Amino acid sequence: YDPEQDEIGAVYYPMLGAYSSSDTHVIATHFAMLLNANVTVIVVSWHSPIAVQHNPDQAFAKKDEITAKNLDLLFRLASMYGMRIAIHLEPYTGRSAESTFQDLQYLHEKYSHHPSYYKSDAHG
Repeated sequence: YDPEQDEIGAVYYPMLGAYSSSDTHVIATHFAMLLNANVTVIVVSWHSPIAVQHNPDQAFAKKDEITAKNLDLLFRLASMYGMRIAIHLEPYTGRSAESTFQDLQYLHEKYSHHPSYYKSDAHG
């Protein structure tokens, strides 16, 4: 595996080639592909700021920060395509009922009023 040679650490290679997950053109292309397949809701992994703050592995913590910034970008672009986003809270060391509540409260305050935030029709 050599990222300098546009290799990725996976068996399967992306159809669009190697790309940045924060590239707006790539995100737009992915949304168009999803809509073409009649997919209108995506589930996105999210790393809590609490996890980032307490992660002893700074390289991984940096990746978590990028993931959080990309979520803002996904929400911005999703509304242009009529996509909705559900969020999967990734597990982290030291996660507790209290920290999970804080994470959910943060997500609710930041995204619940966004038109692309997925809400179940049955549960609002």
